[in-house]
Amino acid sequence: MKFHHHRGRILAFVFFIGSAIQPATLLHAQRFTERHHILNPLSMRLTTVADSNTTELTWIPTFQGWGGFEGYLLSDDEHAWGSHLGAVAEIVRVGNTESLAVMSALEHVANAQNDISFNPRAVWWEEGLFYTQRLASAPNTYWQLGYYHRCKHEVDNLELNLERVLIYGSLAGKYMTQAAVGQSLSTLALRADLFTIYRDYRTPRLPHTTVQPSYENLIATLGANWHYRAALPLKQLGWYAKAHLRLTAFSDRSGFVDRFSRLERVTANGGVSLGLSVESPQAGGGRLELGLRYEYLADPEIRPFPAPQHLLTAGFTFLAPQIW
Repeated sequence: MKFHHHRGRILAFVFFIGSAIQPATLLHAQRFTERHHILNPLSMRLTTVADSNTTELTWIPTFQGWGGFEGYLLSDDEHAWGSHLGAVAEIVRVGNTESLAVMSALEHVANAQNDISFNPRAVWWEEGLFYTQRLASAPNTYWQLGYYHRCKHEVDNLELNLERVLIYGSLAGKYMTQAAVGQSLSTLALRADLFTIYRDYRTPRLPHTTVQPSYENLIATLGANWHYRAALPLKQLGWYAKAHLRLTAFSDRSGFVDRFSRLERVTANGGVSLGLSVESPQAGGGRLELGLRYEYLADPEIRPFPAPQHLLTAGFTFLAPQIW
């Protein structure tokens, strides 16, 4: 396969260093590759740290990741198969109250338009650096601030003359809280992104004002997601439910400052998922999630001419043990 533009970026995945992440649910209008998850290294407390309020430094304390595969049951003709991989590494932790971590992830989509019904169509990359702090007044509540760089590229589609390359980096702030009741765990996350880098290259090339929404006009996004997981009477089995809503604001202007002078449109995106969770009986083992996921995307980011899509998938994901 030929990856047009920034071919060397695939090498970045070799340096995935993963931490205690908290995948929870689909969250974003854009294809943020970690949109299925909430990343929160502090969800796993270090047993080597006796006092949570200590300022003791622990270097590279956690390393975890996720990976999965899915088939599309309902979609356009650009979506037949999908895969995703990701990892997070905690660089340093202060006691059990502060953390600095990095993440990297990718997502791949293939359509069925070749002789083996698996034609790679697009790939997304994401890298991020983020700081997390536990609230002293609420031990299961956290806030987070970070920067994420994202890009989407074509795969072996030069002959189609229908290409789209995207770059959309953002400053992101999160508020996260969780509550355990009996054998169930509920997680809520609120997130806001302010876009600092925004590029939308299309083939054939048309004025961005004629093809909307355009990422040249991205302003910000606001989102919320909720994740619930509960145990079943059968040993090591549970079930999960997830829901999300995301609002993305676009201007009709592309200048860095000019974007904020006028709001042209707001797109709404959302989704739900439901499935079975299989837990490992071994300490430190992982979890397998099998389920269905529905997602509505106002812009799937593949074709140069955006068209809203309803997507339904069936698939599996392997998760690290401390993931929400």
